[in-house]
Amino acid sequence: MGLIWVTFGWKVTLLYAIIAAGVSVLASIVLDLLGFERHIVDHKNSASSGCTTKCDDSEASVKRTVKNEQNVSACCSSISSEQPAVSCCSSENLGNVNLTTNTTSGPIKLAMKDALQQFKDVLPYLLLSVLIGSFIYGFIPSEWIAAHAGADNPLAIPLSAVVGIPLYIRAEAVIPLASVLMTKGMGLGALMALIIGSAGASLTEVILLKSMFRMPMIIAFLTVILGMAILMGYLTQFLF
Repeated sequence: MGLIWVTFGWKVTLLYAIIAAGVSVLASIVLDLLGFERHIVDHKNSASSGCTTKCDDSEASVKRTVKNEQNVSACCSSISSEQPAVSCCSSENLGNVNLTTNTTSGPIKLAMKDALQQFKDVLPYLLLSVLIGSFIYGFIPSEWIAAHAGADNPLAIPLSAVVGIPLYIRAEAVIPLASVLMTKGMGLGALMALIIGSAGASLTEVILLKSMFRMPMIIAFLTVILGMAILMGYLTQFLF
């Protein structure tokens, strides 16, 4: 945000903040209403405990009735002695049955274990994204972008937003190049679309998100980012 302020001024920065916040909140509400949480990949926790199912005292308690036959005076009768109910997750010993629960590790240890597992799952995607992104970034020069994203081109803004995705350029790297691209003929609206497209939905983010979300969520994410980039680009070109 500070780099945008220094490079483009407070008016463009204020417009950027309003558009980014508004589109993000609106998109989150719409996706929540559409139930997109079902597209989150379920990472199963490998940690196990002695009680793998929820124990309900009304359903999973164990009641054992021991009938001890005793001769009482002249009559042979069965005296039922009922032992107390024991939950499946109880640590009480009942006869020869030892019902104990395995104590789980501390929350910090579990968090570190889960983080390590997620890192192992994401690492192949990260290496692949760096390899592809570096290759594309090296073979798409800024001159080609400026030539196809001039202010006189009506499709310059959506083209810049789409081109920004595979460039694998962070905002910290794009913004310092803004003055150079503008001197080569790139319009301010197209430049803002390029910044949002490359910083918000670079190839690295898309591939990493693929390890956490299913394809409908990825498509929705790209749609939101591209929509925000195009909206910001046209508003910037129209207002400034």
